[in-house]
Amino acid sequence: MSLDVPKIDNARWLPEKLEKLKQELARGSSGQPPHVSNMSNSVLGEAIPGCSNWKQTRFALQFNCGGYDVDLLPTYDWSISPGGYKELYKLCLQETNPEWYTRGTAKLQVAFVSEQPNEVRDVIRIVKHWVKKKVCWSPKPSSYLITLLVIKAAENRRYDQVGILSEFCNLVHKNPLK
Repeated sequence: MSLDVPKIDNARWLPEKLEKLKQELARGSSGQPPHVSNMSNSVLGEAIPGCSNWKQTRFALQFNCGGYDVDLLPTYDWSISPGGYKELYKLCLQETNPEWYTRGTAKLQVAFVSEQPNEVRDVIRIVKHWVKKKVCWSPKPSSYLITLLVIKAAENRRYDQVGILSEFCNLVHKNPLK
């Protein structure tokens, strides 16, 4: 998150920013230091270990680096903005495509999930792996939707892991993901 990116007009500036990030990270991954001057507020100053499987979506740059799946979602840092999340919320209500702005809530999402008990976070990891490797939904639901469904299942089943998995399946069966 950065104050160095615009608050609005994401559809205009984000594709170019993602392409530049991809070029610089790929350069670093090939053993050459990225051009730090091209990456504002960058902490990159040396080569990045073996990144591959680059994919650019409307909102993110996705790749694998050192065996980890990475999603980079450049967004304005609403947490330190004068209007804060209230300004973001008002903006989302006015927009016809609020999904361009909801990435700005990533810090809140991480905080919410990290507050869940370890047993629930373990089930979240299991279900995400299962959805990624075994389920043939098209399109696949977002990672955060899966997380929220597991947390809802946990609330219904009082954090018993087997019960959470069972309740997750019930939730999805009653409300099929398409």
